[in-house]
Amino acid sequence: MSNMSRQMQERCLYLVVFVLLGVSGCAIQDRAAGLGTDTGMSASDYYRRGVSYHRNGQYDQAISDYDKALEVAKRDQITSAQHAFIYENRASAYSSKGQSEQAISDFSKALEINPRSLLAYYNRGIVYAKTNQYDQAISDYDRAIEVAERDNLTQRREYFLAFVNRGFAYQLKGLYERSLSDFDKAKAVAHGHAGQTREVLEAYKVFMRYVTPTANAALIEQARERIKELEKAVPSAKVTLVNPKSGESVTCPTEFPREGIVTRMITREQAEQQRAWYTEFQRTHNRLPTPTEGCIKEHEIRGFVRKPE
Repeated sequence: MSNMSRQMQERCLYLVVFVLLGVSGCAIQDRAAGLGTDTGMSASDYYRRGVSYHRNGQYDQAISDYDKALEVAKRDQITSAQHAFIYENRASAYSSKGQSEQAISDFSKALEINPRSLLAYYNRGIVYAKTNQYDQAISDYDRAIEVAERDNLTQRREYFLAFVNRGFAYQLKGLYERSLSDFDKAKAVAHGHAGQTREVLEAYKVFMRYVTPTANAALIEQARERIKELEKAVPSAKVTLVNPKSGESVTCPTEFPREGIVTRMITREQAEQQRAWYTEFQRTHNRLPTPTEGCIKEHEIRGFVRKPE
């Protein structure tokens, strides 16, 4: 798998946090901090604390709490849907640790309980793709798309990304016509959404970079035309910010993907502000921030403002 296509897929693995909680991400962390010992904790308590650990990148602690949530789930008589969500989150934590086999197993257990989980199919597809199991990945993206269309979930970001990632899987199998077709479908699903339009644009560019020119001249020309069209539709690719006190300026790129957004050391307080913003953003938007959004926020916290056009 190319580095770019791998990064684009790995960026899209979601943590299930919007069911069973009923509180904001910050409130979850406050509650978790106050739980203290395990005495008398419910499955919901373990789940909440696991999510807090998970969001902070403490995957071993998160997995431990998801384990405990599953142990006491029968006693607490949680719903089957809630049971499935715990498996999904533990699968996500395993994937973040690089334990793909365990992740696939837990996503499969979640789907046994709830076979209509768009997230579980989508996320398991990503894990399959990360481990070069492209046929299985394609099958899961197929199911994610079917579930979204059947259950009227086509506005969900995972629906759009299932087409993008299925396109990458087809490309990595050498099925370039199907790959380009899926990128075209993602383009249609994006409906002019700026962020998604950029991602489709980059998908076409990846296609152009790795397809065999001599054998696929017609497809390359189609991709080139799509790129021209989308480059006209995508907003300015650069956002410039300035620090009024120091006069320093910085440009946040929107090229996708980009590894890392921290450009210089920040204080502990600034780091906490950035972490709180990141958590709240993911909760309210049900997606990760784009590299540009993260870059802009990092510098705003440090006192930068957007440069007037």
